[in-house]
Amino acid sequence: MSSTVRKEFSKHDFQKLILSNDSSISLSKPANARSDLWSNFSQLYYSGVAQNYIVCNDCRNVLKWTSKTGTKVMKNHSCTKKLIPKPSTTPSRQRTISSYMPPAQENYSTIKDHIVESCVEFCARDNKPFETIASEGLMNLAKQLMNASALIDTGFSLNELLPHPTTVNTKVFIPDICVSLYYLSLIIASAA
Repeated sequence: MSSTVRKEFSKHDFQKLILSNDSSISLSKPANARSDLWSNFSQLYYSGVAQNYIVCNDCRNVLKWTSKTGTKVMKNHSCTKKLIPKPSTTPSRQRTISSYMPPAQENYSTIKDHIVESCVEFCARDNKPFETIASEGLMNLAKQLMNASALIDTGFSLNELLPHPTTVNTKVFIPDICVSLYYLSLIIASAA
């Protein structure tokens, strides 16, 4: 009679050992675990040797896992499906209901602090007086940028939205030239 030693356990075998609280089974987090999903799972060790299985901390279910498959098995597990928020199906150009709500009161101070820091940096880098922040022109620019950000997806580049300095320069001089030509034509007409 020959005795065979089982070298590899199946998922079903490990599940039985987990449910019977077998002392040869231990559970711990992998040292290089980075995903938040690991808070709900532990890697299975049999006699101190890491196995390609993980255990759900909530339902104690054994799942086949390898480091190559990553967190896919965790995301697909029925316990975590309840915990993971589903991605928004709202089209990127459509605003969500929450976007019409003002930010929570505790976020106002953080937002305001970031704006103050940006204003200080703007004045310091561009050598502008602090009064520039309260100027009508800057207020109008900020208002237009806020309106644009409400209409455009949040992933837009500000560099694409802001005009090139020569474009701004052209817009300033064209009306001046037109006004100058108008007055020149009046002078010529009155001289004739």
